[in-house]
Amino acid sequence: MPTEGDHPFELNPFTELLIESDINKQKMIDTPLRNPNINPGALAAGHYYIGDLSYLDDRIVLWEDCLAAIAPNDNWKNLQSGILKTPKGTAFASFSTFYGDGIFYDQYDYEYGVDSGRLGAFPIPEDQIDITETRLGNIFRFDEDFTCSYDEETGVVRFGDIEIKTHYNEML
Repeated sequence: MPTEGDHPFELNPFTELLIESDINKQKMIDTPLRNPNINPGALAAGHYYIGDLSYLDDRIVLWEDCLAAIAPNDNWKNLQSGILKTPKGTAFASFSTFYGDGIFYDQYDYEYGVDSGRLGAFPIPEDQIDITETRLGNIFRFDEDFTCSYDEETGVVRFGDIEIKTHYNEML
């Protein structure tokens, strides 16, 4: 129990992070996230969940398996983006958004909620479409193989013909 005169940061180090975050909030907003290690390629035709892959049901993929490809060997200074593979060999795409978390929209006004700072495309077998939650992402069927990319300047993430704007500046 805290006593009078205790320094709050000694009591709760997380509070210090929150205060530091508030102090640096504008700096953080002005500093976009980058996708420096683009792994180009295409994904095979089929059904895909597009959104924050951390929202996918564990019966489809474990988020930890996606993280193993995004940050190999837990090296968070070497984040990967583009076409990646889970430890089981499933190909998927993942990109950081321009500023991190938020609600983003594609050209059709479909909504994508992001809490992991990343958007991705993950294959969904037909028999698992019904268990895939789509409140914060969407399922699309691609009839042909499709490329995935990220535009560093505009923050637009592309999955085939789906373009999701992740930059908040309305002028871009």
